[in-house]
Amino acid sequence: MTAATSPLHALAAAELGGWSGLPPDLTVEEAGAELVVAADVAGSARVGAARIPVCWLAAESSVYTGGLRLYVENDRVLVVEGRDPVARSGKPVHAPELGEATLVLDALVGPLRLPGTELVFPERGLAVQLSSGDLELRAVLGFAPTTAEEWLERLRPEQAARTRFPLRPEGSE
Repeated sequence: MTAATSPLHALAAAELGGWSGLPPDLTVEEAGAELVVAADVAGSARVGAARIPVCWLAAESSVYTGGLRLYVENDRVLVVEGRDPVARSGKPVHAPELGEATLVLDALVGPLRLPGTELVFPERGLAVQLSSGDLELRAVLGFAPTTAEEWLERLRPEQAARTRFPLRPEGSE
């Protein structure tokens, strides 16, 4: 695949207008042939309402703050996520016209729930999270085309509310 036709390169560049999904059964090795995957930068996560345990690997990106995250199960890349894309000009990237989303969900930013800011296009293998009140991209998630049910049950990376400060143990004042 060339840079112009590779889904991974399109996602890495935040070129989403013609996005049609990741290849089904994409392996880590295949992803590593197109992206610089840092296998030594990894962690664990859960995906879907079923809270399926997976690992994630980091990949380099010149567009997404902090690079890309590949969610992997048994050497198969389930989801590729990039957060806070920035254009060459240094300005945030705006979402292209993507049409009507199949699902509109709430997204979490730290401890804040942002209603209706995650747009999911499962038949295109795409979910985007927008900043509240405008069309700036906060996150882009690419996956193989699927159903809305499959996205929710088995693919959507878990969003856990995070607090900025440690909570006090019960009973302490």
